[in-house]
Amino acid sequence: MTHPFDLDRVSFMTHAGTLDRQDTEGGLLNDSALAVKDLFDVSGLKTGAGNPDWLKTHSPASEDAWAVAQLMAAGARLIGKTLTEEMAYSLIGVNHHYGTPPNPKAPDRIPGGSSSGSASVVAQGIADLALGTDTGGSVRIPASFCGVYGFRPTHGRVPLTGVVPLGKSFDTVGWFTRDAELLLRAGQVLMPEPDTAPKPSRFIRLEEMFAAVDPEAFNLVNDAANRLAELFDRHESTMIEPDSFDYWRGTYIHVQGHEAWRAHGQWITAENPAFAPLTQARFDYAKGISGASAKAWGQTRARLKKRVLDVIGGDGVLCLPTAPGAPIRRDAPEAEFDAFRNRILDFTAYAGIAGAPQVTIPAGMADGGPVGISLIAAPGADLGLLELIKSISN
Repeated sequence: MTHPFDLDRVSFMTHAGTLDRQDTEGGLLNDSALAVKDLFDVSGLKTGAGNPDWLKTHSPASEDAWAVAQLMAAGARLIGKTLTEEMAYSLIGVNHHYGTPPNPKAPDRIPGGSSSGSASVVAQGIADLALGTDTGGSVRIPASFCGVYGFRPTHGRVPLTGVVPLGKSFDTVGWFTRDAELLLRAGQVLMPEPDTAPKPSRFIRLEEMFAAVDPEAFNLVNDAANRLAELFDRHESTMIEPDSFDYWRGTYIHVQGHEAWRAHGQWITAENPAFAPLTQARFDYAKGISGASAKAWGQTRARLKKRVLDVIGGDGVLCLPTAPGAPIRRDAPEAEFDAFRNRILDFTAYAGIAGAPQVTIPAGMADGGPVGISLIAAPGADLGLLELIKSISN
């Protein structure tokens, strides 16, 4: 297969340029064009984390990140590093310093973030496979918004060695493809050990999430869910959260924010980096989260996690829309971006808080943009979930 190298410069980080590196011929991913989010170390290159001051104050990587090395050892061909929102601290896809990657399925809409460049190059057909990270939805949301497959694994299943952190108890390595078969093959490379939970066999529709989706997208995701339900002998409907998403969103914002300041506060204080206004506001808020507050929210998280896992059980799979609906316009005001991010967190909270694997599947177009449907399985059922998706797509 040949791949174009007239790459859109906004999709790829300009400091890294384009690459053509293949360490191993043959293997499960032979000659699959690979792009990696600019949070992953690539030997000999600086990791920029979407911020010029981070790029300036860090040295080139001495070795590849673990996930990059595994994919390269399986025959993937590295073609470039992709744009991330700075420090991966958003879900919109807009980078204040470098621009916004295109959304090829909806050119007037945002691509979603923070793995915006990775989703964009896969959707454009530039890369077959792209690595991203998912803390609060940063693989799931751009996959939904760009109309591609995206996978967030069980927390801790794929090593994060050589990846710039954001929130250590939420951070995961994730990936994008245009088809379910390659999504599975990448999973087999990155998760070589057998699953520790059974393959999902019981379909559970989460009614509160379908009720919360934009009206323009409801029929599309409802039909997609009905088609998925037909593939299971057992299916049911339930609610995890019958009242309000406030505690779920608050748990993520406070626990993850506290972890983000612990990861980067010393560097921010020393370097006083130039951040976009919304990124600066988030770090300012994170700085003020006390240890006592983070501990209290952590206790809330434990209760909410148990609620999710009790519903999934050992063999269940939760079905929900990936996002509130189609992506919003690229020229929306920043206040609308921030409000939309808060809505998105309602849809991404369950898997993140529970540390569970989630896959998003393209469902079609609604209200001018792509919309995805998701399945969440029990922690440790990653490969079974990916095998299920592959069987659905055949």
